[in-house]
Amino acid sequence: MYHSEEGGSEDGCQYTEESLQTSPSGPQPLESCQKEDLPNTEDVPAPIGFSVQYIGTSSVTFAWESPDNISTFEMTHTNTNAATSCTNYITAKTQATEVEDLLPGTKYTFSLVSISDNGKRSVGAKVTACTRPLPPENFKAERVGNTSVSLIWDRPGYEEATFDIVCHQNGRNLQKEKTESSKFVFSGLSPGNMYAFHIAKVVPNGGRSKEAITHVQTKTNLQSFLDDLGLEQYFPNKLTLRDVLQVDLRSVTDETAQSLSSLPWLFLKKLMMVNVTARSVKYSPEMNPQEMDDLSCLDLYSDPFNDQNNVNPLDIVTALFHCSDSFLQQEMVSKMSMCQFSVPFLLPNSDGQQCMFMLWAMRDIVKKFRPHSLSDHRGFIEERIVHSKLPLISFVRFGDCSLSKSQILNKLLSNPQQYHDTFVHHDMDCGDISRKISNGLVEMSWYLPCGSSNIDVFPEPVAVANLRGDIKNFETQYSFLCQISSAVIVFFDSLDTNYKLLTNQHANAQLFLVGNSQSKSFDLQHLKKLANEMELKNSNIILKGKQNDAIFVKSLHSTINNIIKSCSSKACLEAMDTIAHELGIQVDEDFPECQKAKENANTLTVNIKNTLQFKKEQLPLQGKIWKDLAKLEKEECRLRKAGDQNIEMYKSDLQMKKKRSQETAA
Repeated sequence: MYHSEEGGSEDGCQYTEESLQTSPSGPQPLESCQKEDLPNTEDVPAPIGFSVQYIGTSSVTFAWESPDNISTFEMTHTNTNAATSCTNYITAKTQATEVEDLLPGTKYTFSLVSISDNGKRSVGAKVTACTRPLPPENFKAERVGNTSVSLIWDRPGYEEATFDIVCHQNGRNLQKEKTESSKFVFSGLSPGNMYAFHIAKVVPNGGRSKEAITHVQTKTNLQSFLDDLGLEQYFPNKLTLRDVLQVDLRSVTDETAQSLSSLPWLFLKKLMMVNVTARSVKYSPEMNPQEMDDLSCLDLYSDPFNDQNNVNPLDIVTALFHCSDSFLQQEMVSKMSMCQFSVPFLLPNSDGQQCMFMLWAMRDIVKKFRPHSLSDHRGFIEERIVHSKLPLISFVRFGDCSLSKSQILNKLLSNPQQYHDTFVHHDMDCGDISRKISNGLVEMSWYLPCGSSNIDVFPEPVAVANLRGDIKNFETQYSFLCQISSAVIVFFDSLDTNYKLLTNQHANAQLFLVGNSQSKSFDLQHLKKLANEMELKNSNIILKGKQNDAIFVKSLHSTINNIIKSCSSKACLEAMDTIAHELGIQVDEDFPECQKAKENANTLTVNIKNTLQFKKEQLPLQGKIWKDLAKLEKEECRLRKAGDQNIEMYKSDLQMKKKRSQETAA
């Protein structure tokens, strides 16, 4: 077999030279040459250098050197499979010709004979070559995932063939595969990357087609997850508050989730109703009664609530925030705060490396609280949370950790008599399902005292931030928290060589380490050595030993209480956008629609100096008249002050009072 070089095919088509006869001064015949049994061939020189220049699917191009005084040639080609032949006469000046109308992927023998002016013929020069097979047709991606691409194509021709498929990225061959099928799946790819796939058909005789090429970009983790939830149409197009509040069959019926695509809508429905079970949405595949009663279907290793059937609540929240416009995000955050859920503070994008500061989304949260410093005066504070200056304690994880950070946080922020799951944790519904898109999410919640020392966990208000995922993978989020927090509490089992990441973030916050001494990977001596290098005090290290969670939480509570009392710097959410911009973090309030809404709100409220006086003048029905009407309607239902009066007369009297109040208001 010989590879064509000069003018040959771009992917290395092959041909064989079975016989080549030249003039006595030229190259001698190969041992395998076969002389044609023709008369008068001794005096006619054969073509010189007869060779293949290009091979196509239905044509082959040849070149040769013409002997002296020879201008006519006879070209014969034979299909070696079908034993058919065809002859052409060539009057050549350029000593080159193209043989057309050949069958794709077929082996031919070509013979070239010199013919003199008196009709004598030379010995034939022979070359064997295979035409290219037809390339695969309609080569395309059938399905595209975040880590896999399913390719399909049509098989041209009827001959037996295999297909060589190569996956390229940035000019590099990543995977090379061979298949006899008309479909193939490449897996192990990276989310959100562009790939080029090349395919060529190869027939048994060695013929190789031209390559067909298709370019495919894998979906990001977010896009793949949105497809699973049926939310792909809302990204990048956004879901609006009008869509969520629209009354339809889904909003008025109380059906359980029947598929993954119904989970986000069920969550939104419950959230808009301020239902604290909103995060517990899940579904299980339906089983017919026979399957439920058949013990042969029982499998100790099967679980109807597995990763394929349900999703982590944090993933649902993250997906919905990506699919919602700024005003729906603001409404969702407000409702989540009412349910005492943690709210998105830094929202990760599809790969978790970039994030967005959700300042606009939190602007509608208004909190009312009474710190112990005002309890003697019976005073309280009511203001928007983005304007409040509060100590901020951030909780993060370094490496693997056997302690449940979120569960410890819930116990820390809950009164022993009133436990509440502020943060989603492993033991909640679907909380043990692996997260797909919410790693890198930073949540925020607030503990606000009511002024009673018997109930309050902390005497003063405090904000709490919780980073989902390992800080080694989310350095931007960790750096941001270090610069805005009063203290950063790091949960860990062991500190590896990357421990310097903990202190190289230009942190203004105090650093505290929380470790589990019962973990197999925990090394006390190594911890002491690293603590000395990081210049940490003994009070900055909290270890959980054999004591139960209640004792451990009390120890952690004491540490945080000391942080709050000694805190000199307090964080204001509205002032954090500068640091966010410095770190390359987007701020949702920078969007034009948010800026326009903020400008309109300022225009409406700029002349309001005294809020109480403004309400009294502009909203008279919401003042004393509204309170009087409310009292009358309440008494009309309860009839507690009727005494010995006739009930019907008493009701009539109440109705007359209501009518007079309404007339006064009018």
